[in-house]
Amino acid sequence: MPPSPRKRSQFERWVGQTSIPVFVISADQSVVYFNAGCERLTGWSAADIVGQTCQYATTAASSNLEAVTGAICPPPEVWRGQELQLPAYLTPKHGAALPRLIHFFPLRGPQDKVAAVLGVVTPLKALPPAPPVSPVLQLHAELAAIRGQLRSRFGEETLVARSPAMGKVLTQLELAIRTTIHICLVGLPGTGKEHLARIIHYGGALKSGWFVPLECEQLSADEMHRVVSQLIEVHLAGVAPGVRPQPGTIYLSEVELLPRDLQEKLATALRNTQSTDKPGLRVIASGKRPLSIAVAAGTLRADLESLLTTLTIELPPLGERADDLPLLAQHFLEEHNRRHPKQLTGFATDVWPVFARYNWPGNLDELRRVIQEASSIATDITVKLADLPFRFRTALQAQDTPPPNVPRPLPLDEMLTRVETNAIQLALERSRYNKTKAAELLGINRARLYRRMEQLGVEDREADVVPEPK
Repeated sequence: MPPSPRKRSQFERWVGQTSIPVFVISADQSVVYFNAGCERLTGWSAADIVGQTCQYATTAASSNLEAVTGAICPPPEVWRGQELQLPAYLTPKHGAALPRLIHFFPLRGPQDKVAAVLGVVTPLKALPPAPPVSPVLQLHAELAAIRGQLRSRFGEETLVARSPAMGKVLTQLELAIRTTIHICLVGLPGTGKEHLARIIHYGGALKSGWFVPLECEQLSADEMHRVVSQLIEVHLAGVAPGVRPQPGTIYLSEVELLPRDLQEKLATALRNTQSTDKPGLRVIASGKRPLSIAVAAGTLRADLESLLTTLTIELPPLGERADDLPLLAQHFLEEHNRRHPKQLTGFATDVWPVFARYNWPGNLDELRRVIQEASSIATDITVKLADLPFRFRTALQAQDTPPPNVPRPLPLDEMLTRVETNAIQLALERSRYNKTKAAELLGINRARLYRRMEQLGVEDREADVVPEPK
C-alpha cells in the first residue's frame, strides 16, 4: 500500500531540514534534489543546483557550479547498481575544499533499472575507515585532492603535478606569480609552456591586462612587426584607468625567430619600461632550448636574451614525470567526460604498464590526443588496452623494435687493400706461386708484384717445381 500524502510530505520535511547533506541525481545525470544540509555545506542554494547536469570530472575552479556538481556526480559503477562510498573534496562557494565521504545508493525503478541515485554526505572523521576503493576510483579522488592543493597555491587555472621533476618548476612558478619580471620557459614541444605562461599571467599583478600569445613559427616577419609594434605603442601611449585594457603579458613562442630589427625594438621598449613608473609590460618567452644557444648561433640578440632570462623555468618532458602520468591521463579523461554525454571512470590496470613504457615524444599534447581518441572508442566505463588508438600502438611497436643491423661500411682504403690482397693471393695460388706467371695473370710486371706483396704483407713462397715427364 503506498504511503499517504501526509506521511510522504512529513518525510520530505525531515530530509529537507536535516543538517545531513542529502541529494538525488536522476538517470539523465541532472540534480533533482538538494536539501538544506547541502545548501549549508556548499553555500549554493537548491535553486542554483537543481536542474544542473553532473559530469564525472574534477575541476580547478572553486567558485562555479561545476565544482559542486562534479564532486557529487556518481561514478558509472553506481549507475550499474553498485552501492559505493567514496572520499570527495567539496568546495564551498566561498572557502577551502572540504574532505567528505559520499555514500551513493542506486534507486531502482521499473525493470529493476537504476532510475536515480541518492547521495548522503558525511564527514570523513565521523566514520570508521571506509572499505577499500578500487584503484580506478581512487585515482579520481587523488586527482581531486592534488587539484585542491595546487588551487590554494596557484589559483584556479588547471595544474596537475606531484612528481619530483616538477617540484622545482612549482617553486619557480610561485616566484613568477609574485613578481612582474620577464621570464623564459624552456621545454620540448608539448610540455605545456603556453599553459604555464597563462597561469603566471592570470595569477599575477598584470592579470587585468591582455594575455597575448604569439607563435613566432606561424607568423610572417611582417605580421610579427605589425603585432609586436602595435602592442608596444599601445602600452607606451597609455590610457586613462578603466577606459580599456592594456597589454599585460606578451607570450613569444620561439622568440629567436623574431627579426633582428624587431628584437632591437623590443629590447629598447623593455629597457624603457623598466626605467619608468608605468605598469610593466611583461614578456614571457619560450624556446625548445636555452636562449643562450640561440645567442651563440647568432639568431638572438644578447641584450634581449639577458632581459628575458632573469628567471628561466625548464619544463621536463613527460617521460621524466612518471608520478604525474596517471593523474594527467585521468585529468584528460575527465576533460573528455565534461564535453561528452558518455562518462568513463578511468583506465584498466593493464593500460598503465604500456603508458609507462612509451617515450611520449609529443609529451602532454600527445597524451591528450591519445586519451581523447581512446575515450571516444571505449565501449565500457573504463579505457581498456584494445581502446588505445592504432597510431599509438604502432608508435609503441616501432619504439620497441630494435633498428635493423646494418653492416658498418668499411673505409675506402681498407676495402681496396682487402680487394688487392685477395687478387694477388688468388693469382699466386693459380700459378703455383710462380711470380712471373702470377704477374702476367694480374696484368702487372714482376717488380711491381714483388713490391705490392711486400707492402701488403703477402707471404712469399718459392714456386712449386713441376717434375719433367719421363
